[in-house]
Amino acid sequence: MKAKRLHILFICFALGIIQITMSNAGDGVVVHRPEVGDTNFGHSVDISEKTFIASYTSYVGDLGGVYIFGMKAAVVAGKKVQKWDVLHHFITPDDKARDWFGWDVAIDGDIAVVAAYEDGGNKVVAGGPLGEGPGAVYVYTRSGKKFGQRKKLKADDGKEKDRFGFSVDISGETLVVGAPNDDDTGADSGSAYVYVRREKQWRQQAKLVPADAAAKQWFGWDIGIAGNTVVVGAPLDKEKGRNAGAAYVFVRTGEEWKQQQKLTASTPEVKAAFGNAVAITQHMAIVGAPFEDGVDVDAGAAYTYLRRGGSWLEKKKVESQFLRKGEVEDLTTGDNFGNAVAIDKSLLAAKLKGQILVAVGSR
Repeated sequence: MKAKRLHILFICFALGIIQITMSNAGDGVVVHRPEVGDTNFGHSVDISEKTFIASYTSYVGDLGGVYIFGMKAAVVAGKKVQKWDVLHHFITPDDKARDWFGWDVAIDGDIAVVAAYEDGGNKVVAGGPLGEGPGAVYVYTRSGKKFGQRKKLKADDGKEKDRFGFSVDISGETLVVGAPNDDDTGADSGSAYVYVRREKQWRQQAKLVPADAAAKQWFGWDIGIAGNTVVVGAPLDKEKGRNAGAAYVFVRTGEEWKQQQKLTASTPEVKAAFGNAVAITQHMAIVGAPFEDGVDVDAGAAYTYLRRGGSWLEKKKVESQFLRKGEVEDLTTGDNFGNAVAIDKSLLAAKLKGQILVAVGSR
């Protein structure tokens, strides 16, 4: 899902296997599910230089965890290869609570973030906690070779079912957290929280809401950050039609965040869910619309944007062809292309049905 400093071009994760093809290498590296962890290993992944994080959750949100891997060079059969060794295995600190620990993850440099969007729930069923709490995120900081320090962040104004932590991303020492079911500007209108680390302490810098916030917009469903720029998806935005969707760009000047632009599809469609997935670099953004019907019913599409001064201009809509197992194919019914997206420099990727990330264009 993440894009900053990303070197992943293709990711395939199914049956507990993650296959990575690095953008600066020709051969794929297969990361198998470690011995401990649920079968949906790879639910959320991110990478920063030579450190890689992958999460897993159970199918009801309990017993979640994450693995952090470090890359090192190895020689196999006389050939140099990249090997990923487990550095850490963190499991949910709340034991069997259905907190959805590992739903989303992010990593940049020496900081790794793990979301648990229903943390803190008080509802009890059959003697055990069900979840449905306001949510939380855990921040792990590396010292030397170890990610040992853990900080738990919760929204100061959080309420049950806000889903704080449904999406997370980090750039440097700025962390952004989505809460798509926050009710501040209407039921399930959504919000995004920005935290900065100063003198080893995390403090909330801003709470972002769109200028035209509305109920059931799900602002914060997905998030991306690059430096002083944040993009936030709102897949149920209704400006261009019911659940057509939108994405919002915010820019920081000094300590203040302001909305720079609202992005909508050039060919908007009802229920397309534009903004279901977003990613950003300093000068480029990509937004997925997985339920768009342009090619076929729910075939999906991805839109790319370039920053020109203070504006974002749509560059290209990608919806016609994609690469699967080395062959060029056309999108078809139910592919949901754009369900997840990533971007790094001139490399773009978008998720296709079947949990495959594929390159979709170039700058």
